[in-house]
Amino acid sequence: MQLEQTINRPERLGQAQRYAAQTARREAQRIVLLAIEYLNADHAAINVITQDGQVTISSTDVAVDAPGAIRPREQSWCQHVIAIGDVLAVREGRSHALVAGTEPAISGEVASYLGYPIVVQGEIVGALCVYDDLPREWTELDSRRLGQLAEAAADAGKTTTWISPNT
Repeated sequence: MQLEQTINRPERLGQAQRYAAQTARREAQRIVLLAIEYLNADHAAINVITQDGQVTISSTDVAVDAPGAIRPREQSWCQHVIAIGDVLAVREGRSHALVAGTEPAISGEVASYLGYPIVVQGEIVGALCVYDDLPREWTELDSRRLGQLAEAAADAGKTTTWISPNT
């Protein structure tokens, strides 16, 4: 299935919107902080791909992707995680076929990237990713660790408690 068809499926878009609206922000922030610690990475983020673009839920790199920021989808590396339906490891962005032409690769903002799908009710809504300013070889252990944290990120969308302002 092509990138646009995969991303624009109504079921996936609906689940992505719900996840973005319901994710417990404090829990999401804990997950990205754990990701940089466990993987010894420069930065981490939880990003959801919506019809509007890549929406940042939480990030350790707020200068680039502050929570709530929307990056144009064509500049998103996380969209490719959805399209392939699996982990995406990029050793060096400027030479990687999927991302070489994007602003983050061209500017050097992101040199290496590891993204893992966040799956909610059978739909990949986005990715938990870690990235570095320099090229890096990602290991199988890195992928496993990020996968465990991506499961926690999926659960973060289920943990929001809605409190009425009238109570």
